[in-house]
Amino acid sequence: MMVIGTNTFTAAGLFAVLAAMLLGLFSTYPAVKAGERGKSFLKWYIFSFFFFPVALAATVRRETGESGNASEK
Repeated sequence: MMVIGTNTFTAAGLFAVLAAMLLGLFSTYPAVKAGERGKSFLKWYIFSFFFFPVALAATVRRETGESGNASEK
C-alpha cells in the first residue's frame, strides 16, 4: 500500500498541480482588468498565465496612471 507523499515524484507533482491552479486563479485579475478596458479577456488571460509578473505590472501601472515616458511629466 502506497501512502501519498512518501514518493518524491508524487509530492513534486502535487505541488506542481497546486501551483498551476493558483497561477490560473491569479491570472484572472489582469485579464478582468483588461476586459474592463475593452481588451480581449482570453488573450490577456493566456498572456498573464505565462507572464504573470509582467501582466500584473502592466495592470497596476495602468491603474495608477504612471507612464514610462519622462517627457510626459
